Amino acid sequence: MELSEVEAKLKFAFPDRHRQALLNPNDPIHELCAFLVISDSDTLYQNICRKNEWLHSSDFNDPWPNFLIAFASNQSGDYFAYDTRKSPVSIVYIDPDKTVEENLQDEEALWYNTFEQWYKSYTMKLPKAEQAFVDIAKLRDYSLDIVHKEGKHKARVFAAALGLTRNDADWFREQLLVAAKAHDCRLGKMTDHGQRYILDFTLNRNQKSAMVRSVWNIRPDEDFPRLITCYVL
Repeated sequence: MELSEVEAKLKFAFPDRHRQALLNPNDPIHELCAFLVISDSDTLYQNICRKNEWLHSSDFNDPWPNFLIAFASNQSGDYFAYDTRKSPVSIVYIDPDKTVEENLQDEEALWYNTFEQWYKSYTMKLPKAEQAFVDIAKLRDYSLDIVHKEGKHKARVFAAALGLTRNDADWFREQLLVAAKAHDCRLGKMTDHGQRYILDFTLNRNQKSAMVRSVWNIRPDEDFPRLITCYVL
């Protein structure tokens, strides 16, 4: 399917930079996220037209309004979508833990003014990564603690996917700090507690491998990132 046909079907003209990414399979954005494409794919999760048809249909548990057009995902049930009610259009992050309406009404929802701004958020490094701080107690006594009241669910997934236990907290901390410096991140929400950054990376341990999401925050009164949570995707 040609790009012009896709735009006609979606009744939406993509920004120039988005068009470039759609037409160039070697654009790095295709490796950084599940970037929906225009090619005739057998997979619902890759084709932008099929994906939007599904999201707007009654087959989806929370059908989207016509003014939202999905174009990318982190493959965790979330989406980035154009809000075409606005001129120029803006981009909103659709959190899977909320309804579409709740996302649109959320004052803390993640918005981008342009595609370029969204794109750059995927190709940025964690600010002051060399000063990143990871509280070892948060890992040992929460994320990797299978008996912790709240953290046990994450801990059991870490144990199943990578064989990690509380005894591996020091090793895990070092891997998080290495990833903070080595990998690109994307901009997260700005809250009263600071600016968040989301960094996903592949973690290998004892011949096992898993994609781990780490979320970092720079507090208003600080200039370095602190790990606030991490989990297996």
